[in-house]
Amino acid sequence: MTFVETNKAVVRRFYAEAWNQKKLEILEETHAPDWTHIDPSNPADLSGGPEANRARLSQLIAAFPDIHYTLEDVIAGGQGGSALYRHRHASGRFCWNSGDGQAGGDARHHYPSLTGWQNH
Repeated sequence: MTFVETNKAVVRRFYAEAWNQKKLEILEETHAPDWTHIDPSNPADLSGGPEANRARLSQLIAAFPDIHYTLEDVIAGGQGGSALYRHRHASGRFCWNSGDGQAGGDARHHYPSLTGWQNH
């Protein structure tokens, strides 16, 4: 398996296990210590490696316990990449933009999103 294929497999595992199965203990295996999250829907990029993402995921899973991600595509390179995905949830409220231009509010969504990551 090439480096890029390995990188893509790690991203797929992260979405399948951390998000969909709520196994946050895998983050040390899927995130570099200097990992940075880049998300256009979140006004503050997140750095701090697996611990920072564990805190972020814990908040979002608490707000949306039924959240589920479906990867549409993964683009990976030497230092990072992007994932195009759809996520859906039928319940919950959160303070970030919900993707429909409204902050917070009723959170019944199924929409495409793009996020990126970088290992320095």
